[in-house]
Amino acid sequence: MGLNDLLYLVTAVIGLAVTVLALICLVRNRPIDWPTFWAAAALELMAVVVVVTEIVRLASTDLPVSVGTVIGYLIASVILVPLAVFWAMIDRTRYGTGAIIVAAIALMVIMLRFHQVWEAAGA
Repeated sequence: MGLNDLLYLVTAVIGLAVTVLALICLVRNRPIDWPTFWAAAALELMAVVVVVTEIVRLASTDLPVSVGTVIGYLIASVILVPLAVFWAMIDRTRYGTGAIIVAAIALMVIMLRFHQVWEAAGA
């Protein structure tokens, strides 16, 4: 397991924690609380770390990687969580909390796709 795989795994674990915390808020019919907010902040921090490593990896490779796909995932992975948290802060209903759940799950899927893109390229 390389560094990038470890980063994907850590991001997925934090994403799962955010999903569970937000799901608890959703079931309790409450807006997001501070633990959920800080977990989402940690998730965003990990997303930024992954983006930086992916940019370095993309710039230093000669493998046949789908650059457009990777760039699209890079952009999506950085903006998903902040937009969801912003939505949850503005809309203090279940829909705002649901946005965080969707963003955390989407980010976990993006991490899986990063792994698959590099694996398909032979990395």
